Amino acid sequence: MIKIEKQLLTLNQDIAGQEIGIPVYRLSPETAVAQRTVYIQSAVHAAEMQGSAVILKLIQKLQECHLNANFVLVPNCNPFGRTQRAGEYLQGRFDATNGNNWNRFYHYDEQQIEAFFPH
Repeated sequence: MIKIEKQLLTLNQDIAGQEIGIPVYRLSPETAVAQRTVYIQSAVHAAEMQGSAVILKLIQKLQECHLNANFVLVPNCNPFGRTQRAGEYLQGRFDATNGNNWNRFYHYDEQQIEAFFPH
């Protein structure tokens, strides 16, 4: 058995006041203390959604395995880009209001980094 924890790192709110955040899944061995950690993220370019599906399948597969490492899995590391749509098309990279590339002007908060990777 493995231990699975899900956390939402809140970054901001949308115009309706709903939280926008990054989902983080932490998988670890149930009984042993693992010395290694594997980090995998996807959707840096928010329109590229295949990686998110792969991470969710990976979580399902890892539940069948005996883990010798901790896993930190982030299936959507660009939640702002994922909310930008033009009709049916997912813009993904660019803010529809100002044209900024989400992958170049990403929100950065030192406290959230510390919460994600505590010393």
